[in-house]
Amino acid sequence: MLGWGFMVWCLSAWVYDLAPEPVRKTVLTGLLSWFVLDSCGSIASGNASNALFNLLVLLLAVGPLWRPAKAKG
Repeated sequence: MLGWGFMVWCLSAWVYDLAPEPVRKTVLTGLLSWFVLDSCGSIASGNASNALFNLLVLLLAVGPLWRPAKAKG
């Protein structure tokens, strides 16, 4: 998770001003990929409660990303 957090930070610091919508889509795709893979693994290993926790984290993280990004200017 640390590496993923740094990637999001770097995208926001170095790329967002140049391409806000592609950055939003990239982060959103990463979040959805994490959710599907981690939740499927949790359910397959008999830990469905983690999948429910993942859903809460997903909703909190995706909330600000739901609307398209607006370019500055």
